[in-house]
Amino acid sequence: MELEKIGRFKEYGELILGKIDSVPQTPSKQEDWIPTSLDDCILRLREAAEKTVELATSPVKIGVMGEFSSGKTLLLGSLIGYGDALPISENPTTGNVTAIHLIPQEGFSTTQVGNFTVEYLTREG
Repeated sequence: MELEKIGRFKEYGELILGKIDSVPQTPSKQEDWIPTSLDDCILRLREAAEKTVELATSPVKIGVMGEFSSGKTLLLGSLIGYGDALPISENPTTGNVTAIHLIPQEGFSTTQVGNFTVEYLTREG
């Protein structure tokens, strides 16, 4: 399952970060024989591990665009498991940006949503 793979990436990134914490950040300043290039390698490794953890734990963002009354709202409602959860209108509402935050449910083998919020964003948001 893909969720398990993402979890393994997160765990691996956290493991690397834990190991890096046990190494001096600038080992070349500790001993004369250690090349300064090692300091840069440790920094890049830390940044890559932090980015891995960040990406593995960040939400997925999906953009949906289309013409008026083309089924965008029905598609989004169906994705969250409730086809009629989002309001629809006979009048075009161009410019409405909607953010849906889904909370994964432990133990489900397929997508099932029991708790969600709908937030209407402003242009700045």
